[in-house]
Amino acid sequence: MAIRYRILEQLDLVYAQYSRVLTESDIKANFAAYMADTAFRLGRPELIDLSRVTRIDASFYGFLDVLSVVNEEQAPMAAGQGTLTVILAPDDEKFGMARMYQLAAGTQSGIRVEVFRKEDAALAALGRPETTIREFLAAAGIADWADIRAGQASAGDPRRTR
Repeated sequence: MAIRYRILEQLDLVYAQYSRVLTESDIKANFAAYMADTAFRLGRPELIDLSRVTRIDASFYGFLDVLSVVNEEQAPMAAGQGTLTVILAPDDEKFGMARMYQLAAGTQSGIRVEVFRKEDAALAALGRPETTIREFLAAAGIADWADIRAGQASAGDPRRTR
């Protein structure tokens, strides 16, 4: 799978690192795994890092499909502002696709999406003091994730950390 995540319970944040070719089925499978995780908590803010993605193979309608599942699960949040999802999309292609996802999310009530090109701005949107993803990963106790190249997975890669 081109996506891996960590539920950082001590930070009350989810970090998802996307890599290689990203497909709609990857996004759906990741969300299903995240929802089934014993540490899942409705409304926990998320940081989606697209910096290692080499290509995005998804459509606007595919994003709507994903969002309909996300929104159905996030429905209890609808009375509030929804789950904050911050997307780091450093280049034009990723930024454009992330904005498409943001626009699609605007039609739903359980999620609110913010998109950033720069690491410091994405981290600041989550109230984090770090200015780079590398610093954030070190502070989160998963510094080894910064050294893994796109498409590689580390041995014994647990998805959740406390």
